[in-house]
Amino acid sequence: MKRHQHNLSPAAPAAAAGKARLLWLALALFPFLSIPLIGAQLYFRHDDSALLLWAKEFTAPFYHALSPDPVVNGFDKYPGMGPYWRPFIYLYIKGLWGLFGTMPGPYYVVGGVLFMIAVYFLFRIAEQRWGLAVAVWSCLALMAAFYGTMYNLYHLTIQVSFFYQLPLLYFFWDYLQRQRGRSLLGMLLFLVPAMGRQTTPVLMIAILVAEWLGQRGQRLAFLRKNWPALLLLVPGFYLISLSPQTSEGSVLAEGANVAAIIAFLRERFFYYGGLLTSGVTGLLLLTLIGGGVWHHFARQASARLRVEGIAWLWLPLTLIITVTVMALQPLAIYWLVFCCIYLFVCDAQVRMPIAWAGASIICFLSAKYYHNGYLLESGFAFALALGVLLVRLSEPLVWLWHRHFSLPRRRVPALAGGTLLLAVPLAVVLSGRAPALSEPFEVVQIAIDSNQNFQELMQYLQRELPAGAQLYEFSEEELGLTRFDRRHISLRERARRVKIMNAQDKLNMLRVLDREDLQIHSAADWPDASRHPQAYFLAANDFERELAQQRFALVLVREFKRTTDSAALFRADALQPQAAPAPPGGEPLADKAVSTPSP
Repeated sequence: MKRHQHNLSPAAPAAAAGKARLLWLALALFPFLSIPLIGAQLYFRHDDSALLLWAKEFTAPFYHALSPDPVVNGFDKYPGMGPYWRPFIYLYIKGLWGLFGTMPGPYYVVGGVLFMIAVYFLFRIAEQRWGLAVAVWSCLALMAAFYGTMYNLYHLTIQVSFFYQLPLLYFFWDYLQRQRGRSLLGMLLFLVPAMGRQTTPVLMIAILVAEWLGQRGQRLAFLRKNWPALLLLVPGFYLISLSPQTSEGSVLAEGANVAAIIAFLRERFFYYGGLLTSGVTGLLLLTLIGGGVWHHFARQASARLRVEGIAWLWLPLTLIITVTVMALQPLAIYWLVFCCIYLFVCDAQVRMPIAWAGASIICFLSAKYYHNGYLLESGFAFALALGVLLVRLSEPLVWLWHRHFSLPRRRVPALAGGTLLLAVPLAVVLSGRAPALSEPFEVVQIAIDSNQNFQELMQYLQRELPAGAQLYEFSEEELGLTRFDRRHISLRERARRVKIMNAQDKLNMLRVLDREDLQIHSAADWPDASRHPQAYFLAANDFERELAQQRFALVLVREFKRTTDSAALFRADALQPQAAPAPPGGEPLADKAVSTPSP
């Protein structure tokens, strides 16, 4: 019988590898579908209202927005926009305004897709530098470690700014490796838009320095062959100089004495350091980055002492140190800083992401305003480092898998047991039984609920309130929730108390909704205005609602309620005597006034 020869095409293995890569890429990006899916449920927040108002009122030719002159581009007239020069970000919003108007969902869905593209470029950096496994784990680590921070993505400018920044950093890094013409074209394409994030050129320098340090004996040649990339740094710094807020937004520009500057930096160091070393973020960073340091120590000790068992000491040491330092803040912050510096000096594999993360953190330490979203920029870099260290530290497990679980009858029970081991702690976290770890999930749920209530409140004001109605609410100053005050409260309480929009933001949003006839006043003026037939009191969340019902005699006009939060619109109960306070935990009826004497 003639034997049939099956000639396999050389392209067949490549095609199979390509399909496998697409599956791994889909796995890496799948968790980030939550970004557009959550965004589809949300309403506009904070100074997004000013940006929408600019998009509505900017009727000049689009190229006027490219002008650095505030008189021409009009940015300075809208708080939150000026004096930043971010024309490509603002024109992107202008384009969405032309398509969707005041429908919030499409803005965040499109932004979420753009953010997923930014994560793809992070995947590409990891894949080209360390391989497919590191790329997948880096993306998953980004979602796991910085999930709670990602709610800060839901500003109209944040998602698109990362869409501009990450491709630029990828093309810049790729050009340093290969000097390819298409990478240079990519840099030219994204250079100007990416400068909307003023830290971008600093991150480029950090990446450059990290790669330059790895060129032993060829550092001058490295600079010579990469001179086009170096040349692009010059226009980058010029472009960020067009945003005066870049320097004016830092305490370093205020002429403070040295002691004041040190105190300023110290306070922010402990604030952001505390966020990085607590909860799920701290658990992952301290375990993996600290594990990388102990793994390095153990390997060196094993090689010098010729005792193989010492190489396994890194695991118990890492767990003991992580639990200890997380319980002894601020020791965890110092330990994380030491580990990052040690890995930057001693581990060439993670030098670039550590330099990127460090440069980002140093930049926002000097910023005047507290914003948890700043951490996400360094989070991209930390995710790369976590991916590298996770693959490295799991090598013994991979070896054990291939050695002892090669047969299917062993692999199936092992996979089932491993899945169960992962599912149990995840179920505990999601059920709220581990408060420190489940906080990010609760924070996002509270934020979604309060945001949806706020949307219904604004739509009610737009459609139902009579012309010339006067609105009253507690200001952030009265509540002690200014940008500087709120940093001292937990993430959960911040989500529960902080307004979706302050009074100025609401006024801008009412102008966007064509209700500029409505005015908003401070709660301090409510006692004198409460008898006015068109006076209404706003409560944006449960915290404000409870406070308002304690201080004033109010009748509920309309309630907007979700599982974890509610908003309400009240009128004065001018005709009825004051009633006793509601019992703790009790909810006043809609047709009764609830009040206590003002403190």
